[in-house]
Amino acid sequence: MLRRMSPSSKIALGIFCGVILLYGAAFALLFSLAQSHGADMATFLAAEDDARGYVALARTLLETGQFNSPFNGGPEYFSTPLYPVFVGGLIEVFDSLATVALVQILLLAGSASLLFLLGERFFSRFAGIGAAILFVLDPTTLIQTLGIYTEIPFVFLLLSGIYLITHTRSLSNHACIIAGLLFGAMMLVRPIGLYILPLVVLGMMFISKETWTKTFRSAAIVLIAALLVAGPWAARNYVVGGSFAISSIGSYNPLFYNVVLFEAYRRGVGEQEIVKEISTKLGTSLKRDWRSFAYAHKAKALTREYLSGHWFEYAWFHLVKTLPFVAGSGWEVTKRQFHNNKIFVSEKKVIDTNVTGMILAGKWSDAWNALRADTSVFIERLVWVFL
Repeated sequence: MLRRMSPSSKIALGIFCGVILLYGAAFALLFSLAQSHGADMATFLAAEDDARGYVALARTLLETGQFNSPFNGGPEYFSTPLYPVFVGGLIEVFDSLATVALVQILLLAGSASLLFLLGERFFSRFAGIGAAILFVLDPTTLIQTLGIYTEIPFVFLLLSGIYLITHTRSLSNHACIIAGLLFGAMMLVRPIGLYILPLVVLGMMFISKETWTKTFRSAAIVLIAALLVAGPWAARNYVVGGSFAISSIGSYNPLFYNVVLFEAYRRGVGEQEIVKEISTKLGTSLKRDWRSFAYAHKAKALTREYLSGHWFEYAWFHLVKTLPFVAGSGWEVTKRQFHNNKIFVSEKKVIDTNVTGMILAGKWSDAWNALRADTSVFIERLVWVFL
């Protein structure tokens, strides 16, 4: 069988098997270290609030048969359903959270192979191999794979859909339908997929060698197939919550993340003070209300009210706060996560260095010294900047 495979397929298979071996060994080693410090599988895989929330949603779904909040029992609008269903299904079948990490290792291996194939197609074989290696060895990827997080299934669905619509010169209807279904599932894993899909479709139209008529038809097929998957969930939210949307995150995050951080910085006060002020204006201090569609319109209006007249100042603030996504340190995040997961236990408290806050305050010297304080983290940041 291997003799019949093309060189590219052999490399992709090698990457797939290599990732399974590497991450399987990492899983066994890291869990044994965590276990030696008194951690169980739940602590190891779900040390953060988001991870614990997904597990709680999955268990509530198994116990009640409904996608309700595990905290107040009402309908859940903030999280999309597919990842909790994925976690709950594995718990139901195997009665173990460990299977989530094991399946995500397989999805990571598939993603790395697809990344190689896409890199080879659009650039070169060397570029494809390099992209796959960087992706797999990124410390953040390790955390996201060996934990209850949505990133790895999301990336796998995204890359699978892109591969289907780009691996041949002709855009077949079957490939577009399957890709659309995958993109629809992607949106139900992470709602940000709703904003990524149009970019994928635009890219598909840009690189297509077909006529404009066929390209538009293929793009329409992808969008319709995606809507067939995500549409019923948006309809559920309309019936139950009064809004045809897949998640309430679009009104919650801008107000309770972007605005809170910006106003705290602009006015020089604590974030909790801004949250309290917003709660008063919304007329509720309950987080479940903030995340519901009932307050979505008011939350969006408040976001505009706070940012009105400060757009240029906010643009600078947002740019600086986005820097960690461009030149951040996966190793820094991993060290903090290892501490939380009890993989490495230290009496020294793990402290987040607010470099972006120093930059916003004009303390450039302090920011530079903070960046250089940890040599390994500094080198990693330089690597990502140059890449």
